[in-house]
Amino acid sequence: MPAKPEAALAHAEEHLRETLDALAEISRVGGISARPAPDPDMRRSAEQVAAWMKRAGLEEVEVLELEGVH
Repeated sequence: MPAKPEAALAHAEEHLRETLDALAEISRVGGISARPAPDPDMRRSAEQVAAWMKRAGLEEVEVLELEGVH
């Protein structure tokens, strides 16, 4: 059964330093871009967010891509 959001939030709180470090790293990636798609920074940002969500215990996390859009 997939982890509930409450469990992921509890994990984030229990591992606060790691959570803050991960969010700081994610914020360094240029996640919003005026460059046309595909933008590698957008992909990298999405992958880092997905990885953090998985570490927090969420399951069935995936990065979705739509052709021609960010």
